[in-house]
Amino acid sequence: MVSNITWKVGQGEDTDDDTAIKTEDYNISNTERGVLNKAQWLQRYGWEILPHPAHSPDLAPSDFHLFGPLKRHLGGMAFETEDDLISELRNWFDNLDVDFFRVGINLLLSLW
Repeated sequence: MVSNITWKVGQGEDTDDDTAIKTEDYNISNTERGVLNKAQWLQRYGWEILPHPAHSPDLAPSDFHLFGPLKRHLGGMAFETEDDLISELRNWFDNLDVDFFRVGINLLLSLW
């Protein structure tokens, strides 16, 4: 379902409201098709809407759980082609343990 949604954020199509989405979902009725408020759409499918967390000056998005270990892994490496880099990234991600992601997600809860 989510893959059938086209986000129209500030593009001036159907609305200039950046909180709206244009649905491209053919499983909904014509009366529901069109522009829905993001919150309405998410609530319709039972998603909880969380308040935006306060910005923390000591936590940049690049400080997230994933990027430190990735930076350490890639440190000092040189790649001749973009394909070499992509191959190394895929290899690194493929070899990560599920617990790595579980820990990272749980850390997000403490930042909220």
